[in-house]
Amino acid sequence: MRRVGFVVFLVAVASLPVAAWSSQAKKKAAPPPEKEAAAEAAPAEPAEPEVPPEDRPQIGPKKIELGDDLILDLPADFGFFDRKQGKKLMEKMGNQVDDSLRGLVFKKDGSWLMEIEYVSDGYVKDDDAADLKPDDILASIKDGTEQANEFRKEKGFPGVHVLGWTDSPRYERAQHHLIWGIKGKLDDGKPASTNFYTRVLGRRGYVALNLMDDPSTIEASKVDGLTVLKATTFKQGARYEDFDSKSDKVAEYGLAALVAGGAGVAALKLA
Repeated sequence: MRRVGFVVFLVAVASLPVAAWSSQAKKKAAPPPEKEAAAEAAPAEPAEPEVPPEDRPQIGPKKIELGDDLILDLPADFGFFDRKQGKKLMEKMGNQVDDSLRGLVFKKDGSWLMEIEYVSDGYVKDDDAADLKPDDILASIKDGTEQANEFRKEKGFPGVHVLGWTDSPRYERAQHHLIWGIKGKLDDGKPASTNFYTRVLGRRGYVALNLMDDPSTIEASKVDGLTVLKATTFKQGARYEDFDSKSDKVAEYGLAALVAGGAGVAALKLA
């Protein structure tokens, strides 16, 4: 069972998508002569930081191939950093990144960041959907989070600690979506960001969407997170309902282990 390490969200790095979006925006039309003259007399505004072309995101609306028969139908006003760009940003925030990363999603003027990963462990059976044990799962998540603190502290980041659920695990059988949320605190007692996790089950594995935001704005951000969830789909032939029991690999775990093994709590370092 693959365990995802800490996902750290730093405010300083969170400003990068805004700057990148500005670099992608079309040039504004020239102002009328009278406004141009007034602008020349006014104090100059500080220039926005220029983002190199190779670091600029893709801007929606746009269909994006994520690989592994996955499509992201990126909505308008949303942006996407590809795998290479996302890896660079995640490592800058002190995160361990592996080949499962497919990219990062954000929204113009939004306060959140969402990590997209794909795990090809096989078809995850949903037989235990009605028997998820939140207390047992939470204990496992707390243990995994404390283990991950060793890596964070080696990189100079404070430890984070799980406090409890914001959203108890639930499974939407018709869509094959698994959803839950966690809150935490930093070593100094300050709130860590709230994590909102979603999983889309497929024929050969699952896609993980991990949303991170400040507790004060997470409820509004969940709406955006669910928008990205609906926009992330498997192609026909790779969907959960396309499973072939005669030939396809079956994962060695179910939904409860997927929740327990796939989440630590993300830390938001406040300015």
